[in-house]
Amino acid sequence: MATLNRQAHVQRMMRAAFDRRAVLRGAAAAGMAPLAGSWRARGAAAQGDPIRVGAIIPFTGLETHNGLSMQYGLEIGTAEINEAGGLAGRPVEVIMEDDGSDVARGVRAAAKLVGQDNVDFLNGTLTSSVRTAVFEETRGTETLFLNPTYYEGLLCDPFYFSTGATPNQGIEPMAAYAVENLGTSFYFVASDYIWGTGSVAAGIPAVEAAGGTVVGEEYVPFGTSDFTAVINRIQEAAPEVIFPFVAGQDGITFIKQLTDFGVRENVQICADSIDELIVPALSEEEAAGIVNCSSYYMMLPNEANQAFIATMRETYGEDALIGSFGMNMYNNMKLVQAAAEGLDEWSKEAVTERLREAAFDGPSGPMTVDPSNQHVTQNAYIATIQPDKSFKLEQTIENVVPNAGCTVSL
Repeated sequence: MATLNRQAHVQRMMRAAFDRRAVLRGAAAAGMAPLAGSWRARGAAAQGDPIRVGAIIPFTGLETHNGLSMQYGLEIGTAEINEAGGLAGRPVEVIMEDDGSDVARGVRAAAKLVGQDNVDFLNGTLTSSVRTAVFEETRGTETLFLNPTYYEGLLCDPFYFSTGATPNQGIEPMAAYAVENLGTSFYFVASDYIWGTGSVAAGIPAVEAAGGTVVGEEYVPFGTSDFTAVINRIQEAAPEVIFPFVAGQDGITFIKQLTDFGVRENVQICADSIDELIVPALSEEEAAGIVNCSSYYMMLPNEANQAFIATMRETYGEDALIGSFGMNMYNNMKLVQAAAEGLDEWSKEAVTERLREAAFDGPSGPMTVDPSNQHVTQNAYIATIQPDKSFKLEQTIENVVPNAGCTVSL
């Protein structure tokens, strides 16, 4: 009963703040203002000057379909923290900035949040190019920065933490499952930037280690709308499996054209980026049969996830969706909450030290920070998209230790 009462109270707080967000969305749609600004869910026990969280989110641009999902996870996590008394007894306030999946905008957003808004930590970024640029920006200021997005790894710093899956938590288990269950010859297609090239660099040895072969790889620029030449080369190579790392809306276009050209009749698709946020943009024919590996799905049956989904739908509507990026915005907030527990006073140094051993068991399942690289040990879930576009869980790989490709030097 206590859990239900707490959940109901969080929902009431979220509804109270929802009218303001609706105004912001309406203004953004009318071209009046970006979907960014300050938001605070107040808890009765939290007092004093707020802890400020700077959130860098792609509300526009290549990854716009992920923007609201990331906002949902962030706001629900913030509401729960404030309901529990805040961080070190202080309420939490969120300031959101839109990076538009653009490096220059991302760097400007980080500089504003740190230099003008004086945020206590950053939560966010999505594309690897923006993340890497913000990482370099925050290293100079020693700003606590939490990344929610799966990526190619290779970023380590004493003030940088990541709940996003590393290649050995997504690409490697997907490759092993695909070789065993889908086919042994693979073709990689990727966006020609750091995430795409880094993911293929991890994917090729993962396929080969599992006993498969790679018959082709190629890279496409952002904004590619016609994949005819790529698909022709795929058909000539005749792989059994296509493993795409094509970012954002371009990736949706690629899947659609593979189906239109009839390639799907003879080729399987495996991925680590096609989740419940992507399938609404695909038809049943285009989505069915794709196998995906992720650290989170909305369909996970654990109690914490079902409670989270109930809160999200009560607050944002029955059609609200969240993917791994949005869930990790939430997870990042909860890890900071765990690190700050018992502190009488907020201290970046104290919270950072405690984050190195923080743990949280929530909607994604259990996660624990690995102090050697400050990424998290977490579960990997492999699922197949069904003809009705639901996800069927095929395999759970528990407690995968992150291999970030780097270590933190303290």
